Amino acid sequence: MLKQKENPVTSQFVPLLRKMSPGWRMEEQQTIFEDSSRTPDVIVTRDGHEAVAIEAKWTDSPKDGVAQVRSRYLGRRLCPAFVGVSETLRAAMVVRYPTNLRDKSGADIRTLLKKAEDIEYLPRATFRRCGSDCPRGGQVLVRGIVLSSAKRT
Repeated sequence: MLKQKENPVTSQFVPLLRKMSPGWRMEEQQTIFEDSSRTPDVIVTRDGHEAVAIEAKWTDSPKDGVAQVRSRYLGRRLCPAFVGVSETLRAAMVVRYPTNLRDKSGADIRTLLKKAEDIEYLPRATFRRCGSDCPRGGQVLVRGIVLSSAKRT
């Protein structure tokens, strides 16, 4: 039985995100910082918008990924190719995949991702209006975004 890391799932997740997000560029495992070789699982960019780092985890991971995003990514100076509105990374999101994808591969992962209602999204940001961390006062957890039925805007 296969035991997948997050990367094969992310490789199937990114094309689905691209279809939902015309105009946004998404790259996996890129060195995006001037002062660090740390690489988020995905970097999302679009001219005139903040760059967004995405870190992927399993839902049963002992680490939820938020502390990792804070310590490794938020506030770091971006390489010129990844600069959005700010020269530092100010927005990130942790995506937690359901564990039933662990023993799947390729097309099976993509099919299950399109129907999944238990993917978790934890957005994080650093903006002046929130102080050092948004959302203020805790987590925002979004569950159940079904990728195949998302509308484009």
